[in-house]
Amino acid sequence: MAIKRKRQSGRMIALGILGMVIALLLCEGWLRWQVEKAGPDDWETFMLPVYTRVHKRIFQVWTQNEKTSYLNPPYSAFANIGFDDPARVTAIYPFARLAPSQTLTGHDFLRDPVWAQAHPYTATINSLGYRDPERVVKKKAGTIRILCLGEYQTFGHAVNDQQTFTYLLEKFLNAKNLGYHFEVWNAGIHASTAVMGYARLQREGLNYQPDLVFLEYGLVDVGSLYDFYAPEDHVLRGVPKPILLRSFSKDMQTQLIHRLYTGLFSPLYVGYVMATRILGIHSEEFLKRSVMHFEEIMAKMIATLKQKNIPVVLLDQVGADFRRPYYKAIAQQNHVELWTIDDAFKTYPPSKKDFEEFDRTPDNFVEEFGRFKNRVAVKPWYPRYRPYLSSFYQLSAKGYEALAHAVSDKVAEKIRRGGLLEAAQ
Repeated sequence: MAIKRKRQSGRMIALGILGMVIALLLCEGWLRWQVEKAGPDDWETFMLPVYTRVHKRIFQVWTQNEKTSYLNPPYSAFANIGFDDPARVTAIYPFARLAPSQTLTGHDFLRDPVWAQAHPYTATINSLGYRDPERVVKKKAGTIRILCLGEYQTFGHAVNDQQTFTYLLEKFLNAKNLGYHFEVWNAGIHASTAVMGYARLQREGLNYQPDLVFLEYGLVDVGSLYDFYAPEDHVLRGVPKPILLRSFSKDMQTQLIHRLYTGLFSPLYVGYVMATRILGIHSEEFLKRSVMHFEEIMAKMIATLKQKNIPVVLLDQVGADFRRPYYKAIAQQNHVELWTIDDAFKTYPPSKKDFEEFDRTPDNFVEEFGRFKNRVAVKPWYPRYRPYLSSFYQLSAKGYEALAHAVSDKVAEKIRRGGLLEAAQ
């Protein structure tokens, strides 16, 4: 009798496993069929395998790479919590800036590794720890100093020094003959969150007497609730290992994500669906809490600047469509302006020649995905501005140039109207 029960249990377990396998195969087949039949209007289904591959690449470099350079993952990123705790702000500060007086070489980890290795970029860090030419701290009369705090886009991901948004913004402003000398300081850093910008602002940024501050955050902030400490990052920076405030260990978090994306289901579309929808890594509650923390730290930073009578402008980011409501809410609640990339690129759109050159380039970021090339160029944000992108998430040199042109026009308009005159005198 006992033997019979064991056999029946064994059969039930085997049938259960077989049923799960069949269900997964059916899901996989259905998703592949959906992708095959997806048209230009079925963007989410069509892009599913593309994002699966890109996300897998991101998580691989964050969890498998050895930290050898500031410019390459993994990066240390801090959750937007505890910003009223001076000890935490002090611990974060060394990770919110780059070590001074060095030249770094990086690769675009969002692109195919072979392509990225063949297209390195360099970043020169001055003696104050900014990606800028050398600066004199004492501000001369008639100088308008703009401080740009942000992450990848502010820093200038995957472009050389003279192709960054901040370098070009300074160049374009000084070419307008507005009667002032402009300095645009680049305080961007990869994977930075707003609390890291706040730490840098408090510890050094305000000492440089900026007349205008741009804040560009949100890519890492929205969806992040935990500190992520990159192994050996403190050794590279020559600072003590920080005491982190986090809800569970970095190892548990990264191993979970790593196993989901690069383990059993990594070749399958269903793995992407399970991770993002069924398991709810970015669940509604998770997102809601991270947005709340983001809004709180941004309000704190804006209030700090307003107390010093320093104007603040928010800049959004590439592919910011789903985050734009949060940006708008922060701008409205704190009575500051939001300047969007969408508006900038409508003002300075890619030319027909830009599109032709992009589409002719055999190693552009769309071509990397082979058969998706023609259909990726149909729908909604990416196709309109694809010559301005270096990947699905970041700007190209042409994109930075167009953004700098648009922002310089807005700043010049404010100067002409007297909005920044008092600050510069």
